[in-house]
Amino acid sequence: MASAIEPKVDNNTVTNNLNAYVEFKILKGLSLKVTGGANIVNVNNQIYHNLKTYEGKQNTGLGISTENTFVRYQNSNILTYDKTINKHRFTITAVGEQQYSKFKFSSIRASKFTVDATGASDLGGAEIKTLSSDAEERVLNSYLGRVNYVYDDKYLVTASYRADGSSVFGQNNKWGYFPSASVAWRASQETFISNLNIFSDLKLRASWGITGNQAISPYQTLARISSGGNYPYNGTQGTDLGFFILNAPNASLKWESTTQKDIGIDFGLFNGRLNVTADYYSKVTKDLLMARTLPGYTGFSSIIDNIGSIENKGFEFSVSGDPLVGRLRWNSGFNFSTNKNKVLDLGGIDRLGYKTTKGGYSVNTPFMYLVKGEPFGQIYGYGYEGVWGTDKASEAAAYGQLPGDRKFTDVNKDGVIDTKDLKVIGNAFPDFIFGWTNHLSYNDFDLTFLIQGSKGNDLFNMGRIRLENPGEGSSSRLLDRWTPQNQNTDVPGFIDAKTREDANLTSTVKIGGDQRLSRWVEDASYIRLKNITLGYNFPKSVLNRISVTNIRLFIGATNLITITKYTGYDPETSAYNGNDAQIGVDFSNYPQSKIINAGLNFTF
Repeated sequence: MASAIEPKVDNNTVTNNLNAYVEFKILKGLSLKVTGGANIVNVNNQIYHNLKTYEGKQNTGLGISTENTFVRYQNSNILTYDKTINKHRFTITAVGEQQYSKFKFSSIRASKFTVDATGASDLGGAEIKTLSSDAEERVLNSYLGRVNYVYDDKYLVTASYRADGSSVFGQNNKWGYFPSASVAWRASQETFISNLNIFSDLKLRASWGITGNQAISPYQTLARISSGGNYPYNGTQGTDLGFFILNAPNASLKWESTTQKDIGIDFGLFNGRLNVTADYYSKVTKDLLMARTLPGYTGFSSIIDNIGSIENKGFEFSVSGDPLVGRLRWNSGFNFSTNKNKVLDLGGIDRLGYKTTKGGYSVNTPFMYLVKGEPFGQIYGYGYEGVWGTDKASEAAAYGQLPGDRKFTDVNKDGVIDTKDLKVIGNAFPDFIFGWTNHLSYNDFDLTFLIQGSKGNDLFNMGRIRLENPGEGSSSRLLDRWTPQNQNTDVPGFIDAKTREDANLTSTVKIGGDQRLSRWVEDASYIRLKNITLGYNFPKSVLNRISVTNIRLFIGATNLITITKYTGYDPETSAYNGNDAQIGVDFSNYPQSKIINAGLNFTF
């Protein structure tokens, strides 16, 4: 309780946003729009843990002061020319844009205070002080040329070419070039279609284009240096300030690029009360910006690199409409999408492994892999088939196991369970995702809600490893462990050393405490009532009497209901989001909160 109420906290954030534009009408149809924006955020946080708190008692008082400054400036210059000649309409656009951002951070951590009274206001009065700071900046320059052509409001063609230069890449790879083109036919404008009296709208579309990605931290192309590698090097007993290389540099980093093809159809029925959109897409992403594991002797765990290519294909479908009109109105929309992916190339490597690097859970070796020819998000491990029963005692003995011991899949049937038996035990990506939005209203009442979900994605539930460990676990599942009287379970039994000694068996299960097991992989499919709000708008007769434009009373909830077989806190989670190859691990993540709120809005 003291750790919750005793710390003295003073957090301050000041945010300034400025946006402005000026537009020039140069000639008929020719205009220039110049926009500028600035976002400046200053954060100053102080906290002091006095001797009544756990943190303060451990450190004889603990004070922390941090300051962050973030600035972003953006300028866009858009030159547009519009021209219509009979049924022909042209729009030509040229854009030049600059973006600059900078982040600065500094922190003082002080401990061993003589008195509590001065706290974080006098960090210099502490015996031990640790200072740290950091800064980064990035620049993006962009140029775009685009031509739109429309004939008779039926036939549409667009072509564009974009060049982007980013400071985060190597000297010879800062610029990326991204063309695109699209065509569309608004068939509902054709006489032979409109005469059918079926479609209120009908449009066929096709597009092709290349887009770029520069979503990495600055300075990955350079060998950054950091302090903190302190050691005695001048012959004294003291510790001298030392520096070390923080990351492995990669001067060859360049833009990740995605080439996408798309065909689609949009149509409306019943005078626009029902609208449908359907798309099929195929895209190939190459030069993926991802972390690649390095051997331990390099001194680094990984390096950011351009790693191979992947393919994604899928369908996207949405339907929206107004099933009910009148006093009782109902607007509804449903969307559904699928995606199938495959690793096409890994730059000459057959597979890349990723691990969680969390100690104490025996999953410190890679268990999520990118494998050429296989989907993204593959989870590798040992197949866990449950527990050996007494009726399989002779088969268990062949592996040096007893009834009640864990049973694993012997992939190569060699009588030994080792790394040769690793196999795919799950995949983090769903087969499909969906969402359903609704808005209903009757007189002055209205109800809105969103239901969303996914199907087919797996989560590696790391939290269960310790919770179900016989030596320290507190899970109720341990009560369902194997015993001779309870054999219909997948929880191993507690077998004492004397029983094993008397059995005189030699185990051929060579995985030790490795916990890369399908036992911890769970189906994380779910359906969730994401948002729901019920509102009441006071009638005009009431508002006019009190000279108020509108009064709205509402009650709502977020994450109110979740239907899932997943046993963790939240099926919609991922502990490691550094790249898509590591999603699918739940390390006891803090779940999304259920929120119930109510309010009254006044508009004057």
